[in-house]
Amino acid sequence: MLGRILGFALCCGLPGPGEAQVQYHHLDVAVHASSWYSTGSAHIEQVAQAAAAKGFDALILTDADVLQVEYGLPFFRNIFAFSSEQPALLSEDALGDYLAEIQRVDETMGEFVLIDGVESRPFYFWSNIFGGGPWQLQHWNKRQIAVGLGSAQAYAGLPVSGGDGIWVWHWTSILLLWPLAGLVFAFVADAKPLWLRAAVGAISLLCLVDNVPFKVPLWNAYNGDLGPAPFQQYIDEVNQRGGLVFWVAPDKRETAELFGGRIGAVCPPSTMEGDLLHTFDYTGFAALHAGHSRLAEPGQAWDRALRQYLLQERARPPWGIGDANYQGGALAGARTIVLARERSRRGVLEALRSGRMYATMGEGKLALEQFTVVAQGAQGLAGQHIESSGPVRVQMRVAAAEGTVQQLRLRLVRSGEVIAEQTGMTPLSFAYVDKDVGPGQRVYYRLLINGQSDRLVSNPIFVREASR
Repeated sequence: MLGRILGFALCCGLPGPGEAQVQYHHLDVAVHASSWYSTGSAHIEQVAQAAAAKGFDALILTDADVLQVEYGLPFFRNIFAFSSEQPALLSEDALGDYLAEIQRVDETMGEFVLIDGVESRPFYFWSNIFGGGPWQLQHWNKRQIAVGLGSAQAYAGLPVSGGDGIWVWHWTSILLLWPLAGLVFAFVADAKPLWLRAAVGAISLLCLVDNVPFKVPLWNAYNGDLGPAPFQQYIDEVNQRGGLVFWVAPDKRETAELFGGRIGAVCPPSTMEGDLLHTFDYTGFAALHAGHSRLAEPGQAWDRALRQYLLQERARPPWGIGDANYQGGALAGARTIVLARERSRRGVLEALRSGRMYATMGEGKLALEQFTVVAQGAQGLAGQHIESSGPVRVQMRVAAAEGTVQQLRLRLVRSGEVIAEQTGMTPLSFAYVDKDVGPGQRVYYRLLINGQSDRLVSNPIFVREASR
């Protein structure tokens, strides 16, 4: 297993910024896995044992909180609604049992770390309802995961379509009592004909029942595209609860497949590109996953978001993770390797929050044994910031699984542009001295490594060149 201790902060004889003599546990984490509580096929204990058998040191369970699609008739959206759903944590009232089982299994797995999370689809909306052809269910495949909240109440309160978290008390709630006027007319007014009073009373009663419990939704599926607002609301709520939130790979399944043919709508494909740029303060995103994605390629969406951070247009940089997206069978998705201060839930979550990690994918199990930026006696690791007033030295070493050798192509990216490339056989070492950072300039360095069938993506190290 990759649970060995690597002294990254000591590998060059230099301390990291404020972290002298720190040693890190090099932990292999499967992020984004499902069990039988939602879309998976195995019990939590079986999923954990399968992950441990594949060499993982930690597993983040993210069963779906809600898997429900609904269309309600105008004026009576709640009581006259077509709905179809799959088993999920909220619809099965299983959140408490789910979290309790995660804790129980974690206590029986020795050093293996099991962490709670949920997968959410915060917002979808209907289109092409009257346009001819199949209805379209937009944004259904946009998924986010919340990690480490720890309590059923915290997860249940997240704002997701189909969940209780999007229903709030608001001053406009009083307007939902308007059907009472119709009931007063029907039972008190001395009006004729009688059928009119009966019709008004019946319609008013239906409307009153439809408005129960007199709360206002943050959004619904009938008012078109609301842009990034629902997803940003989800991010903000997770952050307020002290959790981590990641954009994960879009679900490529059609709704008919997902709901066993009960939904006649189509789900147009989507990507994370706009999501990464137009939402803020999320912890990270799926830089590597089973599908083809260019988000982590030089100059693409991730680099554009990181440059927003350099320009102080966003408060925190987004980190890249490997998306395992495990639902059953073999654990063959991407892996997230974290540099944790301790081998525990707290250690893994802190490393994920800080960006001390890299993502890798492939049977060669590439290991980034060193990736540091050194300047003026200070050393930075992934996710860290250092200051320099001279040349910057980037050092790295990558190896493959024991007993395997493969040719790699390495690209060093500075602030979205490739500044150096190298090819060679594993184990591959590389050093580069960058003299082109100007006074006062803020930059970052990250790595992209490709093998025959393997990929590796590092997180950035930030450097600020002091004024000379």
